[in-house]
Amino acid sequence: MKTPGGSTLGIVRTEFRGQPLWALVGEGALESMRADGITTGDLETLPLDGHRVETLVDHVMRELEAYGADLASTPGGAG
Repeated sequence: MKTPGGSTLGIVRTEFRGQPLWALVGEGALESMRADGITTGDLETLPLDGHRVETLVDHVMRELEAYGADLASTPGGAG
């Protein structure tokens, strides 16, 4: 997925203060980094099971709703 006049992006797993961190970088930076990474183009070519992806997205959304349900209201209870 190359944009005209731009570069392809990559995702790199690194760490910050001992915590795992995923960073979005230009594809050219992937070659010189000593971290696990993949380009967005390579991600797009991975075979995916649509049903599995939908199941995982639903799971993440349920967890986010459960975690943040009370965070999205005012002190008076308005959503």
